[in-house]
Amino acid sequence: MKNISQATVEDVRSLAGSKIFRRGVEYFAEGCVVNPSVLGNEIRAEVEGSSSSNYKTYVKLERGKLKSDCSCPYDWGVCKHVIALLLHWINRREDFEDMGKKSKDAAKMPKADLVKIVETLAREEPQTFSKIMELALPQKISNETGSPDFVKQALRTLEHGAGYQEMSSAMRQLEAWRQRMKIRLQTKQYDYVAEQLCRLADACAVHYGSFDDSNGQLASFVDECLADIEKIWSSVGEKKRIELLALIWNRAEKDDYGFEDSFDDFLIKACKTSVEQQSLKKPIIQKLTMLEGEGGKNSKSGAMQYQYERVFELALNLGYINKKGVYLQD
Repeated sequence: MKNISQATVEDVRSLAGSKIFRRGVEYFAEGCVVNPSVLGNEIRAEVEGSSSSNYKTYVKLERGKLKSDCSCPYDWGVCKHVIALLLHWINRREDFEDMGKKSKDAAKMPKADLVKIVETLAREEPQTFSKIMELALPQKISNETGSPDFVKQALRTLEHGAGYQEMSSAMRQLEAWRQRMKIRLQTKQYDYVAEQLCRLADACAVHYGSFDDSNGQLASFVDECLADIEKIWSSVGEKKRIELLALIWNRAEKDDYGFEDSFDDFLIKACKTSVEQQSLKKPIIQKLTMLEGEGGKNSKSGAMQYQYERVFELALNLGYINKKGVYLQD
């Protein structure tokens, strides 16, 4: 394949298993692909999904092969959103806006017109404008004397809370901050991005009671933040990993809104090295011992018994105890 315009349905079918392909067909048929564009051998679009905000989906033809990326948390190959985008490209190419032509038209514009566009974008879409600046000028990020604390800014939304009617607006704001954090991956600021995402997930859990999350949008957002961290975890420095593991454990231990399972799952997936596992052994064993002393194993309180079983399962998965509850030595 020399040009992405040569892509066929069979090419798309070969990218994923039958289940994912079938779901991609459904997403395409339901009109979930919005704002599609093409630039040379690259196509992009937003694809509606289970998240409160659309997923950013991208496909590029590189050395004769289709390469793709999507902002969704699916991490086992090509996702249904990519399949939907490609099917839209094959079947409804007239929907795709030609950004190559747009760029050429912009290059011919008088400077005054370009300045007017920039000023309008900065005024009407300040977050988008800042994001574009960061994407276009990564060297500017590298030369910053101090990276911005996006979590501090996101806290304004979290502390305000949101009723059912306000949720979509609140989630768009939180998603914008999340994407601003991830832009720093261009300059390999893995420690910074992981810490920002971790603190954002933590803050969402802390303020969850202020939101009417009937549709699970904020809960899904927390899972997506944790999935983002998982993707870059191996590139994060060891000292920072230990620091973040402690933060996540503390939130899992204190959580009042049902996020402990998400945080526990992250800890199990992240703690792969002996240093990581040892960093949590003492606090988790202390917690389990305390719960045992309070009769958590056979407690008549459902909440107490659940807490004991949860920490027991975590200790078991991290190799601190065996299935009989016997504490294992290093």
